[in-house]
Amino acid sequence: MHLQLGDVFTIVVFSPEYAREVMKLSVANEIVTVAAGFAIADLFPSAKWLQLLTGLRPKFETLHQKTDQIFS
Repeated sequence: MHLQLGDVFTIVVFSPEYAREVMKLSVANEIVTVAAGFAIADLFPSAKWLQLLTGLRPKFETLHQKTDQIFS
């Protein structure tokens, strides 16, 4: 199914549920991308400073906030 620009505009403007579904899919894709990657912090989960050093914890915190915004 191919959508034209006018169709997409109509769906987004008149269907806030559609926009919410698109946001859910994009956040889910980000979560899978971050979780699927390898990080040295995965080898030493008790070393919390490694999560901060690699940037893994801030990424998960921002994704958590985005998920909270979508589902609240």
